Amino acid sequence: MKLFNILFLAIGPSDFKFLEYRHRIDSRSYLAMKPLFDVTHLKLIQARFKPPSRSDERFFPGKNKFFHLPFALCLYLRREAPEVLMVHGFTFPVQLLLLRCFTPKTTKLIIQHHAEKPFAHPVKRWFQKKAYAQADAFLFASLALANPFLEQGIIKDKRRLHEVMEGSTLFRPLPKAEARARLNMPNETVFLWVGRLDANKDPLTVLKAMRLLKEAGKQFKLYMIYGTNELEEKVRNYIQNEGLAENVALIGKTEHDMLQSWYSAADYFVAASYYEGSGIALCEAMACGCIPIVSNIPSFATMTSQGRYGFLFEAGNESDLFEKLLALQQLDAERMSASVVQHFQQHLSLEAIGKRFGSIAGSLLRE
Repeated sequence: MKLFNILFLAIGPSDFKFLEYRHRIDSRSYLAMKPLFDVTHLKLIQARFKPPSRSDERFFPGKNKFFHLPFALCLYLRREAPEVLMVHGFTFPVQLLLLRCFTPKTTKLIIQHHAEKPFAHPVKRWFQKKAYAQADAFLFASLALANPFLEQGIIKDKRRLHEVMEGSTLFRPLPKAEARARLNMPNETVFLWVGRLDANKDPLTVLKAMRLLKEAGKQFKLYMIYGTNELEEKVRNYIQNEGLAENVALIGKTEHDMLQSWYSAADYFVAASYYEGSGIALCEAMACGCIPIVSNIPSFATMTSQGRYGFLFEAGNESDLFEKLLALQQLDAERMSASVVQHFQQHLSLEAIGKRFGSIAGSLLRE
């Protein structure tokens, strides 16, 4: 049976490297769906951009405009008549409405959430309601992330909701001693931050908790890896003013392949986000056995099984985070790390995601 994986975001040269990397990873989850489904990836590309072709991908001309109509892609769908369509995101309702005009009514439509929220503009939200009402299933990293779409009437039936991680990683644990030697990391308690320095990620809450930890007489090191740096000046000033220079190292950007060593070398992964569609950095950390200490938001809570495989603190509450950090002295970290890896393999790995998605698609076809 044919399953087409559709991305309406028109890819340009600046997007391609990252999306190609994600394709290499995510396509492995679809291998778990064979032999039931033959998967092809359909993508839109911007004018005058010609990416290298692969056997499992087809590219069609497109634009990142709300009312863009991708007729070439839709004509291809009418000719192929797939059994299942997987469409990424909630921000392409016009394209989805057109797609439905070119596919059989028996074709099952699955939508995967990628951190989007309902449109604020009433006209755009009206299109969302019309388009996504036709879907047979919705995939969210946490069912709680579907609440805004239910409240706005974009999703009308809770029975169509399914909890599936939006992506995963190929990372696996490396020996801690080797990873630390590679990074010249001291033999002490190590915390790791991987993420943007912005208001949503809230690095200052983490730093405030680390200040309290230092005042409590604890020895530790926090390494902060980040790409974008909106709050870097505030972060640097806080570190300097609060005497954290010996405890916090700002690493900045690093090659993605090096992150496997960082996650394996660190004891704990810290994240303080107020909102995430899932949490790829958290996923990578758990894959390497780095114990999560993360804000209690829907996606993080689901990924850690409500804190069973890690620790949850109230977002924006440095005192709560500090209490969780103090509790670590009672933890059997080696045992917890092993259980985190096992949980990742069973629920968050590419193989687990592929099997889950294949099960959902198969059940739709049996209806």
